[in-house]
Amino acid sequence: MVSVGVWRGKTGVIFIEPGAKVNTSYYCERVLGEGLLPDIRAKCRQYRWTLQQDGAPSHTAKKHAWVVQQQGGRVEPISV
Repeated sequence: MVSVGVWRGKTGVIFIEPGAKVNTSYYCERVLGEGLLPDIRAKCRQYRWTLQQDGAPSHTAKKHAWVVQQQGGRVEPISV
């Protein structure tokens, strides 16, 4: 499994280890903290940004929203 952020640019590709359980802690620490957020902060600098994701449990947890907000962003679910 992979994760990547895309806008007028893109983040690096984040590879999820085979067999990894992607719970809220793993997602916040590995995917966001070590992967997507450093790239987003570097590219967006002082500008506000929004992270859109599906309704997977690791994407809807309060901890996830808190981590994103602490980095200057906001979370918006994708409407299907």
